[in-house]
Amino acid sequence: MEELFISVDLGTTSIKTFLLRSDGSICRSHVEDINTIIDPSIRGVEQSLGEVRLKFFNSLKHVVRGYEGAVSGITFSSYGYSMVCLNRDFQPTSNVMTYIDGRAVEEQEHLERYGIELYRRTGCPPLYIYPIARLLWLKTRGKLGSIARISFVKDYIAYLLSKSWYVDLGIASTTGLLNTYRLAWDDMALNIVGIDEKSLPELIDGSKTLEYVTVPELKLEKIPMSLGSMDGLLQNLAYSLYRGEAAMNLGSSAAIRLVTKEVVIDRSERMRLYHYYLADNYRVTGAIFNNGMSALEWFRGLIGSDWNSITESVREGASCAEGIYVLPFALGEALPFRDPYMRFSILGLTLGNDVGSLFRAAFEGLGHLFKEAVEALRDNGIEVTEVHCGGGGCLVKKAVEIISNVMCKPVVVYREDVSRGASALGALVTLLRALNYVGDLSEVRFESVDKLKSEVIKPSQNLCRTYDECRSKYLEVVEALSELYRKLLKSSEPRSPSQG
Repeated sequence: MEELFISVDLGTTSIKTFLLRSDGSICRSHVEDINTIIDPSIRGVEQSLGEVRLKFFNSLKHVVRGYEGAVSGITFSSYGYSMVCLNRDFQPTSNVMTYIDGRAVEEQEHLERYGIELYRRTGCPPLYIYPIARLLWLKTRGKLGSIARISFVKDYIAYLLSKSWYVDLGIASTTGLLNTYRLAWDDMALNIVGIDEKSLPELIDGSKTLEYVTVPELKLEKIPMSLGSMDGLLQNLAYSLYRGEAAMNLGSSAAIRLVTKEVVIDRSERMRLYHYYLADNYRVTGAIFNNGMSALEWFRGLIGSDWNSITESVREGASCAEGIYVLPFALGEALPFRDPYMRFSILGLTLGNDVGSLFRAAFEGLGHLFKEAVEALRDNGIEVTEVHCGGGGCLVKKAVEIISNVMCKPVVVYREDVSRGASALGALVTLLRALNYVGDLSEVRFESVDKLKSEVIKPSQNLCRTYDECRSKYLEVVEALSELYRKLLKSSEPRSPSQG
């Protein structure tokens, strides 16, 4: 019987479980949707850990049935920035705070006081999305003292299987609490929030075997388990991107990432890049944007049209050359601007403009975020040669074409089935390394992925020059609106308990 491997992708809206062959091809898969719990009073966006647990085991049951004796390992990918509180018996005392949870916006300003020093230790710019900010939120409300354990979802699921409490270094990198040089919990970060290492899981490289797990009810016996890494980082492994080739995620949020062997921290005090550990001594540098297709889908819904109709109305040219700018910041913005007060903004429309001009500008606004990240990488000695697109937004071809032109970089697009499962494939790479099937992550190249490249979108040099000319005006617009929104929204916010 052929060897098969389980790879579980723990996401914000679903759990996707795959039964994979060693060549990356899919034997079986199953998806379980996860409900989102919204609490507008605190800007909370949460999951129930109990629901995550239930649906994880349900998805596992669906993929292994009939293949129990063929399973040779299990691994994971999961989104970063999550946090959940546990008691000493590993029972949840809070819901999972997801990466788009906005309760710690005010705490971001507190982290700015430590700014560049904290960033250079942890690789995490001062941002409210990180668990360090949410721990500050709990601390200012007097809730931190009653919490025994701080968990990050994947380590909780791994504990259920193994009774060992570990977190992989990739997920730990996205907490704002890990020293990126020493790969240990950072003393300065822990002192800022007032916790110690005893309340955090032990650290392990996600490309190492953690335990041999047995799940009697599923007839799984002594299956080696590794923890993998963060979902976005694992896409780079799935696509085998190691030399100047960047992965671009165009999902609900958006991101651009590039694998390195060295620690790359932005030399500028603007702190435009993050730096995370991946696995097996590889690292990832890049930028994450709150606003991806979630912002554009919301805007499309307001217009009341479908993507085909919209993209057909988008003509050639550049909206910014006509003085039209759309900043698609419906969820504030993380990098490179680090501004939680930014909003979706439209400037420059006249009676002569149509829906095509408007959405072309919206795609350009997202493209400028990627462009700023590419420029930040260049400023730090990293030249992006090509970008590989993953996520549902890659299916909106007109959006990808415009982003390619704004960045002035070719974009490789894959068929939907590989882009949707890229994180799980990347986790399989770490598992193959953990089992010593390969001596280095870079030895794994999935032919199945290469075969599913649908096309390479190349930028127009004329439009590249036009967007370069627009760039300074775009940055001026961002700066002006950032100042305006900060004044408007901070003055209207309710005072936190710590403010009296």
